Amino acid sequence: MIDIIFTPIPTSVAQNWWEGGPDEHGNPLETRISDGGAPCRHCLKNIKEGKLVLLGAYKPFSSTGHFAETGPIFICSDPCERFAGEKISSHR
Repeated sequence: MIDIIFTPIPTSVAQNWWEGGPDEHGNPLETRISDGGAPCRHCLKNIKEGKLVLLGAYKPFSSTGHFAETGPIFICSDPCERFAGEKISSHR
């Protein structure tokens, strides 16, 4: 059995994006329209179809290494409540 824990991004990162701040590479965020399958990495909910989403590069790790990559993430374009607690999925 494998437990996977999904951790939301810090609210400070989301707040910076909502205020028009840049992503991890200093680039402006892209705005897109959700197809219903865009997962917000702050509230951990899928963003409803037709809603605006923000897309940018995010680096979740402060250290460097083989798996410390920067990758694209979506967040709600309007402020949302950060997911509280742990979301665990068990797989065999």
